[in-house]
Amino acid sequence: MRCSTGCRPRCGGGCHDFSSEAEQKPSLGAIDIVDGIFRQAIRNLAKRLEAFRAGDMSAEELEAANEKLADWLGATFSGRSRHFEILEHWHPEGLANELLRTFGTRLALQLPVGDEVIIAEAGRLFTREASGLILAALDAGWPAAGAAESEPAVILAGRWANLFAGAPDDEDFGGDD
Repeated sequence: MRCSTGCRPRCGGGCHDFSSEAEQKPSLGAIDIVDGIFRQAIRNLAKRLEAFRAGDMSAEELEAANEKLADWLGATFSGRSRHFEILEHWHPEGLANELLRTFGTRLALQLPVGDEVIIAEAGRLFTREASGLILAALDAGWPAAGAAESEPAVILAGRWANLFAGAPDDEDFGGDD
């Protein structure tokens, strides 16, 4: 790379391009990335609940899919996904500690357990909360896609995204239990 005239005095004429050519993985510390994860989880959950109500999915299949989501959240936010970068100071220990502090006994756990188990259990709590919201919307006649994109669903995804990305707000979840 040749120096521009504006750069020559600072670098002595030997400019190099030091930009990284390595592809960056999406960061689990970025609210928009984590919000996208939770919004997609709600969209998928809405489709599953609609299929369940239509008789196209059994209760066991629905439960297995929800369990798979919880386990995926636990593994991903514990740093076991090759597709995402974690925040070293937050994932998994800081997040797991915050989940215990925020939800307390609402997490069905027999301590001591590992961070990934705590995060997965919070994923189950998210799934139950999102299911209630989606089922209420379906009962009101909303299609699954509309229910998943409704204002309450978007707010729910944002609350969970803030928590999982490391920007928790006690008011979002009612503070300590």
